This record gives sequence, structure tokens and C-alpha cells, in this order.
Amino acid sequence: MKEAAQKYQAPDVRQIHDSIRECAELISSKALNPENVGTPLFRPAVTYVLILLNDILQAADDAGMRVSFTDDIKPTDAADDVTTLINKCRNAACHIRSKEKSFGPVTFSFCVVVGRYPQAMEVDGVSVGCDYDDDIGVHFGSRRVYIRRHMIRAIKEAAEKFDYQA
Repeated sequence: MKEAAQKYQAPDVRQIHDSIRECAELISSKALNPENVGTPLFRPAVTYVLILLNDILQAADDAGMRVSFTDDIKPTDAADDVTTLINKCRNAACHIRSKEKSFGPVTFSFCVVVGRYPQAMEVDGVSVGCDYDDDIGVHFGSRRVYIRRHMIRAIKEAAEKFDYQA
């Protein structure tokens, strides 16, 4: 295990590994795939992965192993890296009155754009959408989290940091 991860005792590491495994199982269940966006399971699956992933990323940060990539994070996301983005999206997904849902004059909560449609709509002069054919953008307030490029990649990077083996 990475030296910084040794801060965590065996039960903690087991819980982190269990959370990573649960995320991986949800991903392999295809609940987060484009064809399932309209099903009743998509939203709770995304929310649950955000909850688990936020805990995993906070543990990595606490251990000095922050997952800090910034690819596809826009200035309007008000997040310095993926760990902050996931945290803000998790708060928006889990709390009805979260200020993280505010976007100018409107409230955005779980606005989903599937596939390349970069200007699906415009809010307060800002385009909202998805820039990739192979991804799903989920918007919370001014923030967009991609299923593949943010969530799945962050899970993989955290799994490496905690020496998780599937």
C-alpha cells in the first residue's frame, strides 16, 4: 500500500475497498449507461456513486493522496479539481436546499445530457451540455460532472492509490 495510505488502519482500508468495489459493481451493472438514463435506477445510482466516491476521495486527500485531475472542469464549475467537483455535486444531489444547485437565476438539479450536445441549453449566458459522444453530463447548478471522464476515472485513480485489486 502507498506510504501515505498507511495512515488508515485495516478496518478503514477495508471500508474504502468496499466502497470502491460497490462503485465498480454499479458501473459494471450498466446502471450508469446512456440507455438507462430514463430508468428509475439511473438517478439513485449516480447519487450513490457520488456519495461513495466523495468519501473515497476525501480519504485519499486525508492520506495525502488527493485525486486532483482537472480535465474537463470548467471555470464555471467553481472547483479546483475533481475531488472538489465530486464533493459539490454530491452535496447538490443529496440535499434538497443545497446552494450548489444555484445557477444564476435558476436552480439546476440533476439535469442530464447524453452524448455530444455541447449547447443543449443556455443559462445566464453559459452553454450547458455534454462535449462527448461517449459520455453523460450531469449538471448540478453551474457544475457538470461527467460519468466516464470524472466519476469513473476518479474511482480508478483512487483504487490505484489505495492498492485496490478487483
